[in-house]
Amino acid sequence: MPDESNLYDELDGSQNLCFCAALYGMERRKREERARQLLEQFGLADAGDKPFKTYSRGMKRKLTIAAGIIHEPKILFLGEPTTGIDVASARQVRKLIRDLNAGGTTVFLTTHYIEEAERLWHRIAFIVDGKIVRVDVLKSSINGDGHTTPLLSFAILIAFGAALFGLSLRNVRRKWIY
Repeated sequence: MPDESNLYDELDGSQNLCFCAALYGMERRKREERARQLLEQFGLADAGDKPFKTYSRGMKRKLTIAAGIIHEPKILFLGEPTTGIDVASARQVRKLIRDLNAGGTTVFLTTHYIEEAERLWHRIAFIVDGKIVRVDVLKSSINGDGHTTPLLSFAILIAFGAALFGLSLRNVRRKWIY
């Protein structure tokens, strides 16, 4: 998800979602149904027929996330999803992210806000100068039976991080996989 929305100001919310769905090859009926569903889920149903340029920053952020999941991806990458929006919208976005994860979507989040990471995730990787320096499980997010629900297996997460940041897998395995 980009910092600034990549949706079209001249289109309304529903049209933007349908356009994005068409880019993923979704059939017209399915994309219109999915757009209505997402507008409702994101609390934007009343604004769905209003031009995107009239949306508040929080509304734009939510519609941008909706556009990113219209095709129901298994993995979602979010960069600073609550930066620059009001407190109420940030709460709504965090709830939507938790709901997506609970529904089976793996979500990778980049943030400078440790508090945000603690609120949303059970596993955190700290990156300094392009290198993963620590991966940890947050105790606060362990579920009632004492187990975490993995987003991805640890090895896949580390391999992905290594590939993304150009780290040697041999060094990653030696340092972080026990």
